[in-house]
Amino acid sequence: MPRPTRPTSSDESAADLFAASLSSATRLFLGWDRPLVRAVVEHVAAGWSGTGALDLSDWLIIVPTRNASRRLREALAVHAAEQNAAVLPPRVVTPDFLTSPEHAPEMMPAGSLETQLIWAAELLRIDLNAHRNVFPVDPVERGFTWALKTAGDLLEVRETLNEKGLSLADVARLLENSEMEPERWRDLASIERHCVQATEERGFADWQATRRHAAARGEPPAGIARVVMAGVLDPSSLAIEALQHWSHRLPVEVLVYAPEATHRDAFDLWGRPVAETWLTRPIDIPTPEKTIHQGGTPAEQAEAAVELLAPYDEPGAVAAIGVADTEITAPLEKALAARDIGAFDPAGRRMGTHGVFHLLRIVSQLAATRSFRAVAEFIRCPDVTDTIRRHVENETQAKPSLRQLLDDLDTLAVTSLPDTLDDALELAPRVFSDPKKPSAVPAGLAWMNAALKSLAAPDFGTALTEFLGDVFAARRFRSDNPQDAVFAAIADQVSEVLDALDGPAAHLFPGGLDPAHRLELLLLALGDQIFYPERQARDIDLQGWLELLWEDAPHLIITGMNDGKAPEAIIGHTFLPDSARRALGLRNNDTRFARDACLMTTLIESRRHNGGRVDLIFGRTDADAAPLRPSRLLFQCADTELPQRTLHFFQKPPPRADPVPWQLAWQLQPRPLLDDALIFQRLSVTQFGSYLQCPFRFYLKHGLRMSEIDATRTEMDAREFGSLLHGVLETFAQDPEAIALTKADPIREVFLTILDRRLHGIYGARLTVPVTIQRESARQRLGWWAEKEAEQRRQGWRIIAAETRISTKEEPWTLAGMIVSGVVDRVERHEQLGVRLIDFKTRSAFDVQKKIRKTVENYHLTPLKRGEEPESHHAWSLVTSSDGTASRWVDLQLPLYRLAMERRFPGEKITTAHVTLSKTKPEIGLDEWPGLEGPLLDSARACAEGIIAAIRERQFWPPSEKLPYGDDFGSLFFGEPLEAVDPSLLTPA
Repeated sequence: MPRPTRPTSSDESAADLFAASLSSATRLFLGWDRPLVRAVVEHVAAGWSGTGALDLSDWLIIVPTRNASRRLREALAVHAAEQNAAVLPPRVVTPDFLTSPEHAPEMMPAGSLETQLIWAAELLRIDLNAHRNVFPVDPVERGFTWALKTAGDLLEVRETLNEKGLSLADVARLLENSEMEPERWRDLASIERHCVQATEERGFADWQATRRHAAARGEPPAGIARVVMAGVLDPSSLAIEALQHWSHRLPVEVLVYAPEATHRDAFDLWGRPVAETWLTRPIDIPTPEKTIHQGGTPAEQAEAAVELLAPYDEPGAVAAIGVADTEITAPLEKALAARDIGAFDPAGRRMGTHGVFHLLRIVSQLAATRSFRAVAEFIRCPDVTDTIRRHVENETQAKPSLRQLLDDLDTLAVTSLPDTLDDALELAPRVFSDPKKPSAVPAGLAWMNAALKSLAAPDFGTALTEFLGDVFAARRFRSDNPQDAVFAAIADQVSEVLDALDGPAAHLFPGGLDPAHRLELLLLALGDQIFYPERQARDIDLQGWLELLWEDAPHLIITGMNDGKAPEAIIGHTFLPDSARRALGLRNNDTRFARDACLMTTLIESRRHNGGRVDLIFGRTDADAAPLRPSRLLFQCADTELPQRTLHFFQKPPPRADPVPWQLAWQLQPRPLLDDALIFQRLSVTQFGSYLQCPFRFYLKHGLRMSEIDATRTEMDAREFGSLLHGVLETFAQDPEAIALTKADPIREVFLTILDRRLHGIYGARLTVPVTIQRESARQRLGWWAEKEAEQRRQGWRIIAAETRISTKEEPWTLAGMIVSGVVDRVERHEQLGVRLIDFKTRSAFDVQKKIRKTVENYHLTPLKRGEEPESHHAWSLVTSSDGTASRWVDLQLPLYRLAMERRFPGEKITTAHVTLSKTKPEIGLDEWPGLEGPLLDSARACAEGIIAAIRERQFWPPSEKLPYGDDFGSLFFGEPLEAVDPSLLTPA
């Protein structure tokens, strides 16, 4: 369906005709009867007899991309080799070369980094109130980062305008009487004026002004006698101005890859597609029902492309893949690798994907924030861990293992919750104070801190070079390894940034630039730089949309044929929307459509003439499942074909493989426990409850000693918070003067003093915000409990022990031959009421469903549910509660304390109780369990003996399907422990 014509302005067309009339440029059509690269080779070698070298050394050939340059040079070498001759190659460049500052040697332009620094500095100086049309509100933080990004955005706009040789001031003048925000363009012109003046005051010429000067007055390189522009569909107006200027001094040829008979009027005099022609010209796609394919996702597009390669033994020799949407590149590489097909992207890879960039990014974050999160990420870089281990080995003659280093780092993280590097430096010596268990973490942190200090020194360049040299000192580099070869390119970029930082532009910032800002600038310079891996002989090319004109493979498969990608579209640009681009004569959506329609037509027709084929693949959704539209180029057909093609596009494609229900790829097979495993010799009172909750999770947690570590958390977990309060109450109970207090206020003061001392001892002098909030919660709970504590003293209860072990090495307490260990939080005595065993809890005391306060018995027993058969549980776990309800044991902690302490207090009355230190005042209190005696206590003993027997018999299966609280091992089971685990080694044979 041809698009409506939107003609270019008559002034622009007239300018082109006038420019051509003044130049000696010649336009030549090459036809479609052979690939473009061969047609260009045959043209430039037309005067060569085949004897002697093919001498093109005085030619300059302009091609659209770096990859086209590579292909042309290779083709010229092959052409000469067919006559057993050598080639003296031409100079092959891209259109940007025409406006390069090297053609204006009398000017000394500021480089890209210097320019961005100067603009950033000026943005920090200018009065924003005088430029409110650009900055309607002040930035949240008007600092270096904001200035650098804003400078980059403005310079990008200038780069786009310079395609037409325009400055911001030019645009302000041209749009003065328009409705395209002339006030904002005036403010932009004012900013430009300030920045260009600052550039010139530093002894530099403006980069864009230099390019305009080079286009208008620059001279061709010495030794060049002839210029050819071949297959360049959209040279900028500034490049054409330069080419026109050169054409007065030497012959210039423009090679158009199309047949002259049918397309003479479809291109302008510089080889650019004429928009009004290509907007309405149909694209004849051969057998579209067979050559247009759809894939749902990027991965499905990749699979569709790879399936089209299946008939070929050597796909790289006959086929190439075009990638109009870069989102498909990674799935393509993966799909090809799965079939042992190598992939080569001639556009190269961004340095931002390289490991060195990742390392420098973390160092930048570390220098800016000194956060422990950045510390942990930094230490996990392989070269950094190797460096730390090497330094420790040099100091101690013992090299720590990688596992131990990372385990110790996690230990520091979960034990002390450091927020910054400084916190870690303070706390690490305390955490790793045992000389029998030395750790490399303190030394690693000290090395890291020293490196950051050196980067903050005046000689940043030397410090950075020494730092990188230290980190990579042990690495062996190979020149044939592309990942290693990129280090040379990175070193060049580092040198360029250091030069800029030593230059006058860096001194524009008050107080200079700190290491974080310098590293930010380095990352900015490195991020968009490209490195080029070597192409292997059998690789298949993955080329961008604009690279495909120079591709000569007979079979071309193009993925990503979706609107916005091919043709590329300008949508909602902040400064230069499509309407402004049209008014200014810049590349716009129509010129891009014309370029891409011409390109697609050429790809199809050149293969139609040579027995080749083009397959086109579009997607329905992107990687984020956002819907996509097929490319408008696919609808550029005759109206009579449009309904059928539309129906074809919107048919749901058949699945590429029968959908298979998700299932586990394998089962976990836990190893059996050794006969001397600790759980066969000793059990803690809390482990009985763990077994009752789930025997298999008990086996994982206590048998295999598995536990999940979250080294990224910034606050205490429930266990640590409870331990903190337990520690305060233990220290209080060990102070003879404190336990004699009978008033709440003095008790509260003692509690809070102990709390602060313990917090700073564990977490350092500076508490993180989350820990500070938890401290306030702890202070509140202890303050409320102080009132209850004082009340118990007045009632006659005396603290006689705290943190009392029920088993000691000298006097272990055993049950059914098993040593049972545990610690009673507090033991109190009353002259008339006897002994009381107290266990402190920080969880809520209320039953959310029943909306009543839970009794201590409720924590240990749970009623059998309606329909729950008693036979589904071990007989020893069943019990009748104090109110006569059929129940089962879920915890044995207080009953075991009660049984164990009978030998300590023979003949005395012993009661048990919970003290709840919850988050609301009504929940704070002491709850006794008066019914824990007689048959109930005997049942608890029988249950404990049954658990011991089951553990000895290795009865760890089946697992419980649901847990009353969180599941620490849920991520291992994918919600299906019975399916995820092979229990064959758990149970006895």
